Amino acid sequence: MLLKNKNISFKFLSLCISFICIFASANGANEVHKAIFHSYKDSNYVILHLYNFRPLGGSYEKGNERVSGYNESEILIYNLDSRKLVAQKDFGLNNDISALEILGCSDSILWIYSMHYKSGLQGLNIYSLERKISQAQIYNRLSVWQGRFYDTKWNEINEYFGFNYISNSLIVTNYLKKQFLINTKSFEIEFINPPVLANRKKSDYQSKVIYSDKDTLNIFNGLIHKNKVEYLPNNPFFEGSFIAEQNVQKQYTYFNELLLFFKNVLKNATSMLARVKASKDSEAYEELYNNKLWYEQKVAETKENIDALIMNKKADKLLLSSDNNSFFILHRNNQSNDSFVTITKLSNGANKFEVNWETTIPGMFFNIQTARDTKLFKRYFGDFMPENNKIYIEEINDALIIINQMQVCSINCKSGKIKWQFRL
Repeated sequence: MLLKNKNISFKFLSLCISFICIFASANGANEVHKAIFHSYKDSNYVILHLYNFRPLGGSYEKGNERVSGYNESEILIYNLDSRKLVAQKDFGLNNDISALEILGCSDSILWIYSMHYKSGLQGLNIYSLERKISQAQIYNRLSVWQGRFYDTKWNEINEYFGFNYISNSLIVTNYLKKQFLINTKSFEIEFINPPVLANRKKSDYQSKVIYSDKDTLNIFNGLIHKNKVEYLPNNPFFEGSFIAEQNVQKQYTYFNELLLFFKNVLKNATSMLARVKASKDSEAYEELYNNKLWYEQKVAETKENIDALIMNKKADKLLLSSDNNSFFILHRNNQSNDSFVTITKLSNGANKFEVNWETTIPGMFFNIQTARDTKLFKRYFGDFMPENNKIYIEEINDALIIINQMQVCSINCKSGKIKWQFRL
């Protein structure tokens, strides 16, 4: 439901919320299992794979309520420009005989892997969700036959099949457990040797995020603690975290530019080191040698991030930014049990970070577990309990698109105003 008039009476708003609660409880959808943002022919879409929980019964013991039931899969596709539902389809039980995973999108095709009737890898039309290309047809179109695809278990689909967002190729595993890419247009095959990714500690989401080519932003503890007054003494961020970039193509572009930067610096450092060595200045040589080692390490780490993205793995966090001088923090608007999600935009001013705007999203609770028993939560959701295990945030056309708690919200990046918000 889209509320355009902020002056709607509270009585009417309560009526609307009550209707939403009844609808949500009847529908039973309570988790966005996966969301994919996709642009095609000047239109922006979001593809949502939902788990709809169907309760069978419940019990109450020692203050804990237990509900038994099962999940059903559903796919929804929305046009984000018009906020209209483009396609919707139920895909049955989420179990070993009918589970599915959405992998990625190329042009007008949504690629999925389904256990239903062992139909496997296939492409669906994004406008109808009807099958456009079957696994048998994929076999026939392959440039080189590589044997049958791996017969995966329902809960291991993502280990053997995926989507390479950089080349818009399918990641496929055959019966010999050999992985390769399939070009989604030509169906040419490219063999891949999965890189050995070092098990080094990734950037902490709460306190350390890459901010620029040469610097790492590591002042978050100063922003959120009241006793640290050197940054933003009047703007504490309760349980805040940076909003990281989730778009793989943007991450890939960034790390490639970063790799080029580090390689150029390393080349200059190596050349300078040779000249200093010839001059026999031991102190300068030691300093330059240590700098060279540091840049070599940065080149290796950046290459590792690129390899991770190619293999559809996690890379180091990058700050999501709508320009080159700002970033966003997600936090709660207060410390009450029923506090809402709040987004704050900061920019890098003269010797300090400045708050550009702060926007609280109504009905999007920061912590469902603490909010579920409050009157405010029941006004929005009734007995319906949405999952809060993942929040999807994408910057599209200078707007933040936020998906959480079965809601989709758009915030203007420049003004901080909520452009629209609706329930799934």
